[in-house]
Amino acid sequence: MERDSSDDDDDRETLIHQNDTKHDHHLPSSDHHPSTFDIQHFDNNSPSSRQRRRFVFNKRFLFAIFLPLFIVLVYFSADIRSLFSENVSSFDSVTDRMRESELRALSLLKQQQSQLFALWNQSFSNNTDTTTFFRDAKSALLNQISINKQIQQVLLSPHQNSNLSENGDTIGSNFGLETCRKADSVVANKRTIEWKPKSDKFLFAICLSGQMSNHLICLEKHMFFAALLGRVLVIPSYKVDYQYSRVLDIEHINDCLGRKVVVSFEEFAEMRKNHVNIDRFLCYFSSPQPCYIDDEHIKKLKQQLGVSVGKIENAWKEDIKKPSKKTVQDVETKFKTDDDVIAIGDVFFANVEQDWVVQPGGPIAHKCKTLIEPSKIIMLTAQRFVQTFLGSNFVALHFRRHGFLKFCNAKKPSCFYPIPQAADCITRVIERTNAPVIYLSTDAAASETGLLQSLVVLNGKTVPLVQRPPRNSAEKWDALLYRHHIEDDAQVEAMLDKTICAMSNVFIGASGSTFTEDILRLRKDWRLASVCDEYLCQVMRARLVVFPLKGRNWCFSRSVDPLASQVVSSHSPSTIKQLWQRISSSDSSSLNAQFLIDFISDKMNNAWLGLEKAPDGSFKRKIHGVGLTLLARVKPSEIFLKSISREVTDVEVTYPSSLNPRLVRQRLRHIAMRGTIIHKKYFYGSVTLIPLTSALCVLPLPNVPFFWVLFRTYSHWRALQGSEKLLQLVSDHSQTQNLIVSNAEKSESDHNNKKHESKNLQGLPLVLQPSKELDQFVCHGYKDEGLSKCAILDICKKFDLNTNDVLKFKNSK
Repeated sequence: MERDSSDDDDDRETLIHQNDTKHDHHLPSSDHHPSTFDIQHFDNNSPSSRQRRRFVFNKRFLFAIFLPLFIVLVYFSADIRSLFSENVSSFDSVTDRMRESELRALSLLKQQQSQLFALWNQSFSNNTDTTTFFRDAKSALLNQISINKQIQQVLLSPHQNSNLSENGDTIGSNFGLETCRKADSVVANKRTIEWKPKSDKFLFAICLSGQMSNHLICLEKHMFFAALLGRVLVIPSYKVDYQYSRVLDIEHINDCLGRKVVVSFEEFAEMRKNHVNIDRFLCYFSSPQPCYIDDEHIKKLKQQLGVSVGKIENAWKEDIKKPSKKTVQDVETKFKTDDDVIAIGDVFFANVEQDWVVQPGGPIAHKCKTLIEPSKIIMLTAQRFVQTFLGSNFVALHFRRHGFLKFCNAKKPSCFYPIPQAADCITRVIERTNAPVIYLSTDAAASETGLLQSLVVLNGKTVPLVQRPPRNSAEKWDALLYRHHIEDDAQVEAMLDKTICAMSNVFIGASGSTFTEDILRLRKDWRLASVCDEYLCQVMRARLVVFPLKGRNWCFSRSVDPLASQVVSSHSPSTIKQLWQRISSSDSSSLNAQFLIDFISDKMNNAWLGLEKAPDGSFKRKIHGVGLTLLARVKPSEIFLKSISREVTDVEVTYPSSLNPRLVRQRLRHIAMRGTIIHKKYFYGSVTLIPLTSALCVLPLPNVPFFWVLFRTYSHWRALQGSEKLLQLVSDHSQTQNLIVSNAEKSESDHNNKKHESKNLQGLPLVLQPSKELDQFVCHGYKDEGLSKCAILDICKKFDLNTNDVLKFKNSK
């Protein structure tokens, strides 16, 4: 069936997206004699009057002390939720539901048994073709996994909250809670530079590293260089690079700046009257190869484009494997020249003013949200696909598999996750977002996506994984691509995938993928980034760094992970209404306590930020200074234990390779066990002080003691939870893991070749990872007084540790 033809203009339309009463006071005169019925006037200075005021004042203190105790007593003794609940489930109804679920589970088990017997009998058949059998066996196994998941959900259904709907809606969908709110993308004191190029000065972009996403990042950095050097940027020709005009809106860049700052190679050649030459060819990187360019590319420039290339020069000594930080002044000093046309070699790995580059909108001043964005055709096609298949609430997943195994296994830890673990991580995100569908951008085989689809189950329902379907003439969402004859372009399809992912409510990316990084850039620039955006399974793995400071004084610290803190904060109810809705929808007292504590913590954090932003010299700023002084006295072990949140499912422990792994695990168990004892004692002690310090609220001053005790209560509770979590993680499968590490340490050559296979064992909750680099830092920086401050700073920089926390460990006894 042929497509209906319509005007291009129609197709390019953007889609729907008090009276004061004065009383007369008659003072008694000296000659007045009170009658029998007169009310006696009391002298304010008389002893009886003072006693009365003292009694009234004491009553206020008693009221302030006993009111919180009464509230706590009522909260823990009375079933408040039942006061507002209309329907209370009876014991009989619960029993009936349990019987029903057990019968249903029994039926599913019989079905599973029958199918497994059929598969078993088929395996003994001599007439069965091997290829057909394996295909059928694979399909049958996927079916059995799905049935097993259904059985689990059926058996758990009677124990789930009765307030939840029968369709399996979660709390957030019932009450419309936005747990995955938009991330704050407003940057205070944003640093930008004006791009005002000279019309006769050009910068020829050279991008050779990787595929399209790498080239786009390289192109963005070239724009920054062109702005710094005051030059017009020349986009590479499709004969030697990608055809950028198909996937990018080039004119959008010029419109955003209000001047001609970017030209295509064809425009450049026309402006130069086909006398195209590069006056000076400068290399940003000198090794392993100047400009990261080979003779073949130089040959293409000369023969296919007619570009004459001069001598290639190195601007400085710079290695791609270890790029150093450079400043604006460094770039201007080395690359500023009076030549009309210059070329700068591949700058994809360049590290120039990274704080500027990662700002929303980029480092260049302009009037748009972002400079580099997909073409209008791709944008409209993506909007139509979302409108047709996904709707306004969906999660996007970039699930890279093909060719990613070797790359991920070279990382510490590996970013290549087994399908069951990946499905569990995806389900955790879906629980927070309440999205009914997932858009899947992947290069995985059908066998992997099929297994993934069967395992992504929430409340007994499979969450659909939607991919772009094959060409169908009955569908109109991709009409623009076919009309402009770009439907079969692989780069157009990749950019379309990228655009759809960027339009999602929540995005799950692949760690280490530049495709994912470009999506995150678009979401940040378009103000679509969510606090729930994350790399697949990254939030649940904590990287701990352990090393000795002096004698038995060791440092225990967790690498800084801002993404994890964002996800944890997205769980916290931000209003009283949300807090009440969550408490009233849960039967678990421990979960209710968690909601209450998270709510109080969120309010305290906001109040602390308010004090921090107060003007210098103000009373609030002085209170903030007092708070910093008190916080400096918090023990570093408490800070470490607080960093182990309840979302963590496994930890990777990095330690000096000269240490015995069993000793490292024993020290971790010791600090966890000690934390469970100490912080439980201090937690209950802090709770008893809350009513006493609340009595100070009657004073006309900020009740700093009350809020400090409240904070310490929360802090000890968090440290207690972290202690219990860490103790659980270091205890599970410890013998297996120690055996793996011991075997790995038997042979140094095996250690170098296998790169410690233990780090790839994703199922283990504890992975002990020896580090030669950390061992060198400790050995070279260890002196008589312990590890030097310089060595500590180097370790913190290398392993992303909080320097103040590590120095606290050294100063603690």
